[in-house]
Amino acid sequence: MNRKGRALVGYMPREHGIAILNGGAAPTPAEAVELDRKWATFRDRAMARPEFGSSTPVVSHIPKEAQRELDAVAAREDLQTGFAPHNWELGIVDLRIPILTYQALIQTESAKDRVAEAAEANWAALIRVCLPAATETPIEGGFDPSQNAFTLSSLNPNLRVNSFEVVDVAGPAGTAGQKKVFGFTIGLGSTYIQFVQYQNRWMVRDGHHRLYGLMLAGISQVPAVLIHARTFEETGAGRPGFFGYEQLFSTRPPQLRDFLDRDLSADVDVRAMRKVVRIKAEEFAVLV
Repeated sequence: MNRKGRALVGYMPREHGIAILNGGAAPTPAEAVELDRKWATFRDRAMARPEFGSSTPVVSHIPKEAQRELDAVAAREDLQTGFAPHNWELGIVDLRIPILTYQALIQTESAKDRVAEAAEANWAALIRVCLPAATETPIEGGFDPSQNAFTLSSLNPNLRVNSFEVVDVAGPAGTAGQKKVFGFTIGLGSTYIQFVQYQNRWMVRDGHHRLYGLMLAGISQVPAVLIHARTFEETGAGRPGFFGYEQLFSTRPPQLRDFLDRDLSADVDVRAMRKVVRIKAEEFAVLV
């Protein structure tokens, strides 16, 4: 199943950019000639843009109504727990100011629908869109006794193993003692729009899909989690499939608003994916 998306192919290596333009498939030799020309056009446009000048997109004077909403959100346990390892705060970000992106590809289907209730300066509605309270998302799965394995899956790409836990559980009724359960907690990641600052450059950390929809709707200022990273790894960039340090700190880095610019981003087909987590217990003997 394919979905519509936009890709910053001019910032990608040639082979990757051509594959993305071709829907993720390897092109035939005949197709490769035209795709190479198209990729080179996007690359030349990206390299010809003005050099990037660092500036802060964070709004310094927050309206009183917005501040009341942000104070209430900041006290929520889900944010306090989720961002405890980081140096973070809540604030308002102006999307008209250049902001970097380390994500090269976004899905655009239903982007405006996801932010339909948002409106400029309607802070209560913007909070619900950008910093929503935690909700349950269906996770499908089951246990395979022949393999001693749990397999879980979700259409949410943020499905992941969060942590390992050891829990004492009471035995069945009428029996004495407890038994220990060794297992993993599974989560769907955060649903908050996040920006991160590192070495005087701001970049999107999470929420590209909604940010694209908000920009299409003409909304310029959004509430978000603001993280001040101490290391490049803390930004979330540098992982496979993302733009790395060299591009993000170049003179012409990829920017969030490039997804709106047809000279800098291409319409592409994105394969829908299901995220799967498999947890398996094995028994074996070792010599001592």
